[in-house]
Amino acid sequence: MTSKQLIQKTRSFKIEVHIKNDHLTVKKKTINEELEYLIKFEELGFEIVKKIDKSSNNAFNVLLIFNAISVYGITRGVYKHYDLANLLVQCFCLALFGFLSFSAFKRRNKEIIYLSGGSKVLELLAAEPDKETVSTFIEEVHDAIRVYYKNKYTNFDEDMLYEDKVSILKWLKEIGSIADKEFDLLITTCKAQNISGFNRNDNNYLQ
Repeated sequence: MTSKQLIQKTRSFKIEVHIKNDHLTVKKKTINEELEYLIKFEELGFEIVKKIDKSSNNAFNVLLIFNAISVYGITRGVYKHYDLANLLVQCFCLALFGFLSFSAFKRRNKEIIYLSGGSKVLELLAAEPDKETVSTFIEEVHDAIRVYYKNKYTNFDEDMLYEDKVSILKWLKEIGSIADKEFDLLITTCKAQNISGFNRNDNNYLQ
């Protein structure tokens, strides 16, 4: 059984995605809840949608203002010889706003990738743990889907029409489940089976 996985962690959530033979298992933990569910390959697809979340930009800009105010307060306090307690409060505020600013800065222009194309969507961070790892995992997901479709849809029923087999093989070729040479070989096999089937039907009819 396939067991490739991707783990993404931030301060607010953790997500684990595991590739199985015919589905993905997803485990997501946030501060408020824990989710565990699966996405069947037939519910996913091959579409990739990329989004840049800029919602933290405004928070970062506001926090910079508070940092500037804290620095001004400390500078003024030293110049005016404020009491130690007042300076400590200003230093604490600067440290707090500095930490929040750093956190908001890391979330600026956050890239999100959505794997879709079916009835369900898988959301991933584009650069967690890094872009190369995420890109490789997405390729592994798509490869697993292609293998699943190939194994499922190339086992034709004996009574299936030749035209239907050709349509399925063209679709498998289009999504990359089978290569050109494999497509030609399967088409040849289907033709031979079709002719053989006609011969058997003719013999049965004559009897």
